[in-house]
Amino acid sequence: MKYIPRSRRLVAAAVSVLAAAALLTGCSTNSSSLSDSKTPGTASITIQYPTDIESMNPYAHSSSVTYSRWSNVMEPLVDYDYSTGKYVGVLAESWEDSGTSWTFHLRKGVKFQSGADFTSADVIWSINRMINDPKSLQADHFTGVTSYTAPDDYTVVITTKTPNPTLLLNLPNSLISSKTTYEKYAGGDDFANSAKADAHPDGTGPYSFVSYQTGVSLTVKKNPHYWGKLGADTPETMIFKVINSTADAVAALQRGEVDIVQGLSDTDTDTITKNKDKVISVDGTRTMFLAFNPKANPLFADVRVRQAISEAIDVSSITKNIFHGEFTQSADAIPPAIYGAPKDLKPYKYDPADAKAKLAAAGATGATVQLTTPTGRYPHDVEVAQAVVQYLNDVGLKASVLTPDFATLSSDMSAGKLGFFQISRGGYNDASQLLNQYFRTGDTKRTEYSNSKVDALLNAAQSEPDDTKRLADLQQAQQLIVADAPAVFFGAYKDIYGTTSKIAWKPDASQEILGKDITVG
Repeated sequence: MKYIPRSRRLVAAAVSVLAAAALLTGCSTNSSSLSDSKTPGTASITIQYPTDIESMNPYAHSSSVTYSRWSNVMEPLVDYDYSTGKYVGVLAESWEDSGTSWTFHLRKGVKFQSGADFTSADVIWSINRMINDPKSLQADHFTGVTSYTAPDDYTVVITTKTPNPTLLLNLPNSLISSKTTYEKYAGGDDFANSAKADAHPDGTGPYSFVSYQTGVSLTVKKNPHYWGKLGADTPETMIFKVINSTADAVAALQRGEVDIVQGLSDTDTDTITKNKDKVISVDGTRTMFLAFNPKANPLFADVRVRQAISEAIDVSSITKNIFHGEFTQSADAIPPAIYGAPKDLKPYKYDPADAKAKLAAAGATGATVQLTTPTGRYPHDVEVAQAVVQYLNDVGLKASVLTPDFATLSSDMSAGKLGFFQISRGGYNDASQLLNQYFRTGDTKRTEYSNSKVDALLNAAQSEPDDTKRLADLQQAQQLIVADAPAVFFGAYKDIYGTTSKIAWKPDASQEILGKDITVG
């Protein structure tokens, strides 16, 4: 069967209703909140995001679209340059790896937006919060770390239990905030009054916090204390506005209400260019797959069922007929642009006859399967889910789609409550980051996948200093993972943006929208 997409459905809640409700009930954390309307002739821009930030606590999330917004306000020690494939210093000017310890030499003369000096105490405090704040979802950034100390104001030493050549992998998403400002508003650093302190986010980034309205927008403006250089034609103010529906986002772009929209699909590009706005498309690293959790649904404990579902879905047809080529299919979860991507690993062949045979052998014919999917968070997410359900019904399963809001989906997924769900992972640069998160025993409740041979290879890759051996470990692990089929692997999206003609911007594969990279004409 070749899947032919149905007419586009608008499944998200009406944005106008959401906005009205949020204005009445939302949290406004600054009385000088700027209006979401733009003033012609000013260097103020509005950027659409499909979802709200998950929390005012900058560590109570692990979402790339939330990191992207906070990265304008707060900065990491080091960042990853996708154009060169190398790490570059941000708040750390240099660093050394001496086996079980990493030494970071911090940039001097840096101030927070509050005017407070940036020192090693802020780094130690931020790491401590990422690890120990009960609401933090970023403790795994420092897995294997035994201590983090500050010999002086501009040196930080991170010690690991075993040699860890991959410590840098998570540092681009480990943002540093001000210890002094937190303690000023929270009355201490025990996280008991974190909500009060988090209403005053304080970073060293090029933009400083202005206001936030739940479900509506986050507003930032140029930071007068920024240590780096910002061009005069970079945006003075940025409003990150929540518009769930892609169709509504494109319409807002056409009306000039927003200047950058993201997460677009091929079907949106003609509409945008006809309005003399611009389309920017770049090869992306955001991968999409359908994950199983056998503890949430015991049906998926049988590898034959998981393999059957992989064979039942014609990913090539979905790529052609839904994404119209704006998607790169791969056999596993790691796209070609990421370090550790496998070579010569073939995807499951579309074979509905064999899928039926495997389901029958496993006694699973007629079993009920519910696929949980986001709505409007990823390009064509609901259309993909509907196509998958058609394929599964065709091989004898009783499949249906569940479409909760993403906050509910994310919470249930993290708690291990979803048996079968569509998810996407972006904001990474090394295969181990995704593989460890989803497929290493004990790292997550999301999939509850466990294979001791995979664990051994992934653990070896974490401590292997030889690049050739490390690459081999990651690629062999992926061969075993694909054979076990703990997920149906699709591939990676292309990142498609629409902008008004006044915007000059060249995005990279990070999916970050940073004001310092944008000029306004």
